Amino acid sequence: MFDGIIDSLASTCTIICPDLPGFGASALSEETLTIDWMAALMNAILEKENFSSATLIGHSLGGYIAIHFAALYPEKTAALGFINSHVFDDGDERKQNREKSIDFIKKHTARLFIRELINNLFSEEYKKVHPEVVIALIKSAQETISDAAVIAALEAMRNREDKSETLERFTKPVLFIIGKKDTTIPLAQSLSQVSLPAQSDIHIRGEAAHMSVYEDKEYTQNCLLNFLNR
Repeated sequence: MFDGIIDSLASTCTIICPDLPGFGASALSEETLTIDWMAALMNAILEKENFSSATLIGHSLGGYIAIHFAALYPEKTAALGFINSHVFDDGDERKQNREKSIDFIKKHTARLFIRELINNLFSEEYKKVHPEVVIALIKSAQETISDAAVIAALEAMRNREDKSETLERFTKPVLFIIGKKDTTIPLAQSLSQVSLPAQSDIHIRGEAAHMSVYEDKEYTQNCLLNFLNR
């Protein structure tokens, strides 16, 4: 996800970019996957690397983990960043959709689900100009992510708690990168969280959908650099 911008960020900051369980090079854990469990895993990594605090920045699911980390370890959270993400729980309709997705995967495997999911994360304009990027992402995900990993992630997102109160109590800087064309997270929902923290750094991008790291790479990279080096 962040391969294209890690090098520039690492020139001025220490970057830890772990693969979540079941994704990338990380095996799916035998533990029941929850957002709190993954937040605790981030804490274990920080302790292993001897860091007493960190800025947590996450895209989509990563943002859910970041805010749960802040709830569990407020003293270790130096700042937060949300890229195409939010702090709320799933509403009833969203939970039902995740259930339908899980049922679909169990019947048809995750390959078709992954194709449709990733395809819908990008704006139509980006897909027309950069179809090779979208196709490569779909192919890589289909080859490396198991049905069990996708189902576990869907269940974890479905079961997560609303953390708007955590964000409201948070006094340190918070970055929001929002895509106006995001159909996964409606603009109104994204905007409803930006006034909650004491310090908000808000970026609303007109041409981006849910994949700002790809669709708006240079701007996103500069946002992250400025935020991390503030």
